[in-house]
Amino acid sequence: MIKKAIKKDGLNHLQTRDIVNILGFFDSINETKYCIIKENFEFPQLKLQSDIDVIVENFELFEQLLNEYFHQFKNYSINKIEKSEWKTFFDIYIDNEFVIRLDVYFKKHPTGSLILKKNFYDDLFSQKTIKKIKFNSLEFNINTASLSYDILIRIIELYLYPFKTHHKKYLNQNIKKVKKLEFFIQEYIDVDVNKVLRRNLVFFLVKKYLYKFKNLVKRKFLFNKFIEQFFLKSLNFKYEKKKVIDIGWTKVKVSSSIKVPIETININLRTHNKLVVSNIEDSPHYQFIRGYSADKNFPRDNYKNYLLDQSKESNSKSLELKIASFIKLYDTYQKGDAVFELIVQRNKSLYFRKSPILLDGVHRLAILLLDDVKFVKCYISDN
Repeated sequence: MIKKAIKKDGLNHLQTRDIVNILGFFDSINETKYCIIKENFEFPQLKLQSDIDVIVENFELFEQLLNEYFHQFKNYSINKIEKSEWKTFFDIYIDNEFVIRLDVYFKKHPTGSLILKKNFYDDLFSQKTIKKIKFNSLEFNINTASLSYDILIRIIELYLYPFKTHHKKYLNQNIKKVKKLEFFIQEYIDVDVNKVLRRNLVFFLVKKYLYKFKNLVKRKFLFNKFIEQFFLKSLNFKYEKKKVIDIGWTKVKVSSSIKVPIETININLRTHNKLVVSNIEDSPHYQFIRGYSADKNFPRDNYKNYLLDQSKESNSKSLELKIASFIKLYDTYQKGDAVFELIVQRNKSLYFRKSPILLDGVHRLAILLLDDVKFVKCYISDN
């Protein structure tokens, strides 16, 4: 009779050799872009039927390497469960008994009702921490999230699931670092961290269901065909072939559009940690690209300071890359090689004030205004 590989200690941990095998897998893929997140305080000790959360850049490669690695162990098997287009479970079985789950995230982090202003996965990988773990007289190199991104992810998790008190405990233990990361967190999400940490669970549940009800009523109104045609007729509203537009930090479903005077489109600007609505002509983006179009040596300091205000953790190199990307977009447009797609939010500002607010395309809008374009087509978000 085969001895069960999942024999565990009195604390319900996996057997040492099985922990070694799992750590060995992560060590073996160390050259790929992955990060273990929300690391348990007991790690690398692994409890039976617990999970390991992992973010990966190349999901297909990760799946291939996972299957190839565990194929060498005859008593191991893997069951794949696709949860969404951004998340998949890999349940690892030993001798046909479930022992541990890999929670694998890719493309974009799930944030539920919380709006993720930009995808952080590329930054997460570039700032990863390589942790040297000594276990059972062996050493393993494991990619883990830096403290900054681990805190960001746990804030998102606690915001969505306040009953996960272990995240609240972790954040309170690192409260000094959390406070220092205020601007960093606001770069990705609009959340009052203090309120999240003080939130009462019962109050949250009531508020959550009220929000869901309100959102349901709102969507019924905003997506009603008669209502949208009535309110948006003056904006040259028309139905389009349904499609999905990838805007980098998320994917947006669209099925209709408007054509409006460019000066009527507003944008969201973050200034001194506050989100304000502005027109594109008064924005730092337009001021910079207008200056650059007249003089290729136009000073960049003001625009750099604005970008720095968006993220206190940005460095000189990352700011230069952002500006270079903007300039490249402008140069491409000047050559006639660019087709610009703009997306506006489906909200009451659009319906009642006839004032669309841009969801994506602020650089493109600035370039179009500079080119003296009078009317622009904007897709309306169905998300």
